[in-house]
Amino acid sequence: MISWSESFSVKHKGIDEQHKKLIGIIEEVVSQISENHFSFVNLLELVNNLDNYTEEHLSFEEAFMKKYSYPETQEHIRQHDELRNKMEELNLFSIEKADKFYNDMLVYLVEWLSKHIMHTDKKLGLFLCQMNGKQLSN
Repeated sequence: MISWSESFSVKHKGIDEQHKKLIGIIEEVVSQISENHFSFVNLLELVNNLDNYTEEHLSFEEAFMKKYSYPETQEHIRQHDELRNKMEELNLFSIEKADKFYNDMLVYLVEWLSKHIMHTDKKLGLFLCQMNGKQLSN
């Protein structure tokens, strides 16, 4: 479904490491579902982990944007809020088939994350690299 590759690199070590961890959590959920060896409690724990780490990561990026007055902060945060809202809408307890829920959630998350990293986060990474270069030259 998704795995880390250098094509996802935004050239910022901290952000790349967090993306790797996020993708690793997604891979773990996919593995549990594909092997059909999951319990509701186990998957609930994985999804909570995914939700918590996603928020930690989004906040990490947003702190850099604010610290360095990133010019595209509003749009970037709008995209983050779109993901936050979608994850809040997902209610595991209101569905009848957990596997369908997880598959739907994962498809959305993988598509959003791939597109977001490849377009929006790469711009942020380039900006942060440029800011780092400016700081080093002062």
